[in-house]
Amino acid sequence: MKQNHPEDARLTNDTRKKSKIVIVIVISLLFAVLCAGYLFFAWSRYQKMAKAEAIILAESVESLLHPEHIAALTGSPEDVTNPEYKMMKGSLSRLIRENNQIRFAYILGMREADMVFLIDSEDEVSTDYSQPGQIYYEATPDDRIPFLTGRSVLNGPAEDRWGTWYSALIPIEDPVKHTVLAVLGIDYSVEEWNQRILRRLVPDIVIIVSLLSVCIALFNSWKEHQKVKERAYRLSIDEALFHSVFDQAPIGISIVRDKNFSYQSEQGNLTMNSMFEKILGRSSAELATIEWPDITYYEDLQADLEQFDRFSKGETDGYSLEKRFVKPDGSIVWTNMIIASIAGGQSKYPMHLCLLEDITARKKVEEEHIESERSKSVLLSHLPGLAYRCKYDTSWMMLFVSDGCLKLTGYPPEALLLNRDLSYHDVIAPEYRNLLENEWKKILPKREFFKYEYEIITAQNERRWVLELGQGIFDKRGEVEALEGIILDISARKKSEKTLKYNSEYDVWTGLHNRAFLEGILKMEQHTNATIKRALIGINLSTMHLLGLTYGFQYSQGLIKRAADALRALS
Repeated sequence: MKQNHPEDARLTNDTRKKSKIVIVIVISLLFAVLCAGYLFFAWSRYQKMAKAEAIILAESVESLLHPEHIAALTGSPEDVTNPEYKMMKGSLSRLIRENNQIRFAYILGMREADMVFLIDSEDEVSTDYSQPGQIYYEATPDDRIPFLTGRSVLNGPAEDRWGTWYSALIPIEDPVKHTVLAVLGIDYSVEEWNQRILRRLVPDIVIIVSLLSVCIALFNSWKEHQKVKERAYRLSIDEALFHSVFDQAPIGISIVRDKNFSYQSEQGNLTMNSMFEKILGRSSAELATIEWPDITYYEDLQADLEQFDRFSKGETDGYSLEKRFVKPDGSIVWTNMIIASIAGGQSKYPMHLCLLEDITARKKVEEEHIESERSKSVLLSHLPGLAYRCKYDTSWMMLFVSDGCLKLTGYPPEALLLNRDLSYHDVIAPEYRNLLENEWKKILPKREFFKYEYEIITAQNERRWVLELGQGIFDKRGEVEALEGIILDISARKKSEKTLKYNSEYDVWTGLHNRAFLEGILKMEQHTNATIKRALIGINLSTMHLLGLTYGFQYSQGLIKRAADALRALS
């Protein structure tokens, strides 16, 4: 007796399964085609109904119009004063206001070979208004049918400068001559027209969707039935993958019950990975016997308890916190802790998820950075000037300016940053700008340090002497990336130098150059071998000594000053 091989049976089952899927797909496609055909038929039916209703409505409006009133119109701008024009325009305007479906209503006439507007429902101030006698340039051959045949038509969709429309055109006949006097036009927006048809189509769509939903539900039920065995197999793989990820995750993961670290769940599964134990420096068995407030650093405990209380009451879905834990040896570990609810938890105890990331190294770097910034801030705050970093361009666009900028220049730092209000180039006294540029051009190729004294003009329009010390910052290609340095206020030093120079060259009492200055000039001319003839006049005031003894020092000094003033007047 012949026996079936298991492999053959498996292939047979796969073939049957594929055949069933093909049959379901074919039936579904056939059903979809039938549904689409039915909806198309319903759409066409509602479209015909809408067109018929539009024609009936337009003919009803036309029956209310008096041909003799229309015959009185000339089709020129003067018609606006005609009583018949005003009456019919009012009627068309009320029609538009009372019927939301209609967008425009108008009466067209024929003047020679052109169709012109006789009456328009729009207000005269509207940009869409067409005055009497205006030619309807967008008219198509279909728009002329009512004039030629005397039949009502519905044209569209047609596009003109006002939009895209369905237009119901109804001829207005002369009851005596039986000729077409004019044509009443009523325009419907294509978008609103289609929306109305869609609203009528809603019951048909609901029926189709309901049938389709039933079919989809049946198909899904069959499909889910086929996946039951496959899901069981995948579940075992997913569980193995979960344990692999759980045990090897680079962050600590634990299921926490209220304030207790859980070691095992009620089903006996482990709820804490090895990284969690490593971060806290404690074994899972030890953590199962203590509460997390017991090992939380005291400065972080209050903030954690407040957020945990809101979480326990359901006011929040979770929270994150940077907090410290105390290890068994008393050392501190910084962690970024995330607390989150467990979806679908079935335990009778409040369980939640706790994720821990060791950020001790990052915190150490942050503390070092904060200390560095603090030191830098202290240094810059005591700097008698400003520190800067700027681009190497014609305006010295500032990328960083210290707070000393306000005291030195009178401008706040943000005014100079990125040339918001002005550039540092504008602050430099004009006579020094080219000198500074040339000096930088000289030292940058040599990569030397920059040192230069010049004057700036402050926000108060005062001149102030500064000393700039800086250097170029170069990129990997050797090109200048930026300039960095400090600018110090040396106005006091310059003032002292000026005072010392004045005292060394002038007599304080008379304001004239002193003997040392004269000797300096003579020595300079001696070394330059000057050939110009000069004369030196000496005036002996030795008698001033006797006058000083007789009348006092101030009297004799006053005579000397008067003599100096007289000599200055002769120079």
